[in-house]
Amino acid sequence: MMILLALAVSLDSFGVGFTYGLRKMRVPFKSILVIGAFSGVAAGVAFIVGRSLFQFISPTVVNQAGAYLLLALGIVALLQASRPSELKKHEMTIPFFGLVVTVLRTPMQADMDKSGSISVREACLLGTALALDAAGAGVVAATQHYSWIFPVIVGGLCVLFLTLGKGLGLRCEKALGFATYIPGLLLILLACLKL
Repeated sequence: MMILLALAVSLDSFGVGFTYGLRKMRVPFKSILVIGAFSGVAAGVAFIVGRSLFQFISPTVVNQAGAYLLLALGIVALLQASRPSELKKHEMTIPFFGLVVTVLRTPMQADMDKSGSISVREACLLGTALALDAAGAGVVAATQHYSWIFPVIVGGLCVLFLTLGKGLGLRCEKALGFATYIPGLLLILLACLKL
């Protein structure tokens, strides 16, 4: 179950890598490592905070909360995958977070200097965007009493999927439409197994 949760939240990085590969965008390995580190750290911080909070709540309530959080994350992921054109137009009033939401929906905008390459600075922005899901997963992992290794797995899978997605994108002409639904479906499946 721990690996499935880590897979579900890391698959977004595959989609980002795939998009960059299709557009022939250069993403140096150090930038990929920065992005993975952001996801791992976000999952770790949320995991620690979640563990601290949930030690005072009954295990039954904690398990139910984790299942419902998984379900909510899965539904949001499915909605985002099914309506990408609406979400691309969404703007938030807080400039920093608005930029993060825009980058999540259109990864090409992370290349802020239009250089055709994702610098370490731009990787920090993209890493922040991808870390939002990882933070939610960290809280869920805490409710399920997963091992402390969970954040490391999330960061590692993020690096792996970003690299694989970029490589596949370089070799493909068309995007894999159904693949955008996989993270949401995995999260909902995990929630159903917990309920």
